[in-house]
Amino acid sequence: FDTLFARLRALHACQVLVLKEPELTKHFVELMHLVPQACFVVAVRDPRDVVTSMLDWGERSRREGRGHLFQQRDMAALADFYLAFYRRFWLDFPPELHARLRFVRYEDLVHDPREMGRRLQRYTGVPLADYDP
Repeated sequence: FDTLFARLRALHACQVLVLKEPELTKHFVELMHLVPQACFVVAVRDPRDVVTSMLDWGERSRREGRGHLFQQRDMAALADFYLAFYRRFWLDFPPELHARLRFVRYEDLVHDPREMGRRLQRYTGVPLADYDP
């Protein structure tokens, strides 16, 4: 991972990498061991909004002629898809991850992005003062 991160930093001329990929949430336990300097932020969105977005996405896919789980309107399957991102934490939350992990409500990010930016800057050390939401 060190080589990968070094190449990414060189490619983008940066010192700090922010990887925004929801699928990585499922792998935080492994990543905390592979990248000891990493801190983790999970934006948690109201599940009702997530399911609504999934159904909208499924409808767009259907109109484009592509099939997808989100088209089936199977609420149990959609809930399972949503929970898969957080299940690992609820079932086996290693104490050493606790200090390196913050949960942020998506709605708070949308409602007051500047305040949430200040909080995230304090936690991560990533300079966000110049960020204009």
